[in-house]
Amino acid sequence: MKSLGLLAVPLALVPMNTRAEASNYCVWMILVEAHAIVDRCGRPLDAAWELRYRQVRQAAEDEIIRDASRRPGLTPEKAKSTMSGFVEQIMNRYTRHPVYCSSHDLPGAYVMLESLTGAASAPKVLAGLERRKDPFEGDCL
Repeated sequence: MKSLGLLAVPLALVPMNTRAEASNYCVWMILVEAHAIVDRCGRPLDAAWELRYRQVRQAAEDEIIRDASRRPGLTPEKAKSTMSGFVEQIMNRYTRHPVYCSSHDLPGAYVMLESLTGAASAPKVLAGLERRKDPFEGDCL
């Protein structure tokens, strides 16, 4: 995945109904990476925001696993393995390479998280995750 800084501002400007066409896996990846940036490089989210982040991330993971079989050749186990590998890669990136923390990604990560897990946006994102579909189908914003 490319630098979040390139993705954060455009996503924040995309209307919520357009994001419905985004891949749920892509949304999940953005959540994980933006949170890793904020967690490792910035200031932690307040308790309410962290709770919304965890709810949206869990719902995205549940959807990806639930609907994995909608993608030919994918199983729930393979989806779990793919997600686990991504989380490990991201955590290693921001733990072992602090140069990322001095990049322009940090402000963009907050924008991204607000766009997906803010008080107004989280319910809309959660509702979109309830729709059954191939979790890898759609654009990656």
